[in-house]
Amino acid sequence: MKIFKNIFLGFVFLMVLCIKTFAYDEIDCPSDAPKGSSCWKCSNNSADCIATYFDGKLSINGSGPMKDYSYNVIGQILVTNAPWETEIPNIKSVEVKGVSTIGSSAFSGLTSMTEMNIDSSVSAIMGGGINSCTALETLYIPDSVKSIGSYGLASNYNHIKELFVPFGLGINGYTYYGSSANIFRYKNNGDMYYVYDSQGNISAIYKDYDSFRKNISEIKEKRDTFEIDSKGNIKLFDKNGHYLGKYSPEGQIIEQCVYGDDGSVSIYDASGKLIGLQGKRILTVEEASALVKDNKNTFTLKYR
Repeated sequence: MKIFKNIFLGFVFLMVLCIKTFAYDEIDCPSDAPKGSSCWKCSNNSADCIATYFDGKLSINGSGPMKDYSYNVIGQILVTNAPWETEIPNIKSVEVKGVSTIGSSAFSGLTSMTEMNIDSSVSAIMGGGINSCTALETLYIPDSVKSIGSYGLASNYNHIKELFVPFGLGINGYTYYGSSANIFRYKNNGDMYYVYDSQGNISAIYKDYDSFRKNISEIKEKRDTFEIDSKGNIKLFDKNGHYLGKYSPEGQIIEQCVYGDDGSVSIYDASGKLIGLQGKRILTVEEASALVKDNKNTFTLKYR
């Protein structure tokens, strides 16, 4: 009798395991996944998209669209029923790479997530894709994203302070429902990244993608300074006030300055042709005087 009982219990255990595996799409982790990781398929084909959780990080890797998920309402928070729901209290960061969409409600209710990185492979965020993530303060949407579904970035219970979205992004009226975030629009013109305030005025300029992303959460403190002339052309300066070049309103190069180690300054046009060269020299008394604040002391000659 005891043998039959053990066989029965073993059968029940296997059934529960099979049901759990089927319901939560659990799969064997890839060989390069850290030991102890949990892995699930996150598309209708396990070869297309794999979700890996390890030590606070959820990584989505693959190709094609992610699977769409539904959600459960817990209190006032919409919580995903994706297979990683059991790790919600532990997920601190999310990285999405390779896939073409973020599935419906995929990351809804990740209340411990403080960082999210979305790859330029993503072209759409489905409804409720990133919702009620109460610890997330800064979110950057790459300019590859062309549409966001209803409540796709809803922050009615979020603490998002800075939300960066590309110009011309197709959005639903409820995309940012209840948001108290500062929503910044940005435009990528070649190597230039322009960031605009709510009135449509340029509030920051970055010369390349890396500096844009590195400084994205400190946009007011760490940016290149600039002036806009009567024709709308932009004169760009570094943080020390050195002139870097002039750009058209569309971000096209008009002229660029290159500073040599010997103190010389070379000026190039848009084609890379050298159009000006200034060697190191001593400033005149008048020039030096104009550069030194009047502190009632004798000024010192400066070099450039």
